[in-house]
Amino acid sequence: MQYRYIVLLASLLAATPLTVQAAPHHRPRANRPAHASPQSGLGYSFEEFSRRMELSSQRQEEFDKAHPGDQYIAERCRFGIRANLQAAGADTNDPAYAELLSTADQACINYIIRGRLAGLFKHIHEHTNLDGADAAKPGQIKLSLPATEHFPFLKSAAQQGNTVEFTFNDIIPQLSGRKLVATFGIEKGYSDNQLAFSGSDQTTVPHELLLYNILPPSARHADADTDTDTDGDNTTD
Repeated sequence: MQYRYIVLLASLLAATPLTVQAAPHHRPRANRPAHASPQSGLGYSFEEFSRRMELSSQRQEEFDKAHPGDQYIAERCRFGIRANLQAAGADTNDPAYAELLSTADQACINYIIRGRLAGLFKHIHEHTNLDGADAAKPGQIKLSLPATEHFPFLKSAAQQGNTVEFTFNDIIPQLSGRKLVATFGIEKGYSDNQLAFSGSDQTTVPHELLLYNILPPSARHADADTDTDTDGDNTTD
């Protein structure tokens, strides 16, 4: 499952500063006993590290089986990150540990939810027939909208002209009672026509859960202003 990779990445990012901070001062090789492991500074050998990570992966699989479904995204992220940090030997007594955990948890949760929302648009792209579509009249295109049985967190999906609106149930708490609104047009691709979606200010989904192209225009303008302040380029795609 894809989220396991972001769990591991978030874990390693959280563990890195702790590992550096807790690392012992460098000692000359001459002071190291001949039988010492090359990884002794970490407290255990590479083989032991691999064994710990394998056990962590097994624990993650068991937890996943016991907590299926999108309602447990946050729980799976939190469990996986802590299991990986424990396997990596992170110092849980470090004052920054709790803050780093919180950052890693949120990054993991946001990443997975963002992927779920992107999946709605991927479904439309893959199943909508654009043969003979008139680029000047996108509202006449009938989109193939995702069904709630395939996306359990989705409450409804509706099209009106060249606007599509998704509403969400409470399976994913961060989306509960929210709506995602986007307009669309037709662009010429390399070999055929393609749908192009843009965000709407009617969207109430938190911005950190949205891909850039479906951010509300006001949020994209704010990003462009930030770019102008930093590098003088306020262009957007």
